[in-house]
Amino acid sequence: MAGGGNTVKEMTKSFGKLDKFQGQDFRRWQKKMHFMLTTLKVVHVLSTPIPEIGEDDTVENLRR
Repeated sequence: MAGGGNTVKEMTKSFGKLDKFQGQDFRRWQKKMHFMLTTLKVVHVLSTPIPEIGEDDTVENLRR
């Protein structure tokens, strides 16, 4: 990343300190996780459906 921003490696170090969900205050934990995934630019994995894989699908066809 250009311009003095944190690198992904540096960001993940601080995210490693986040507490695991222990059954209390789910909304707060959920917001923290959403923020972390947004910061890492992978939040789309929460809403992107898993593609259906057929018998004759190849990796090349799936990527199209």
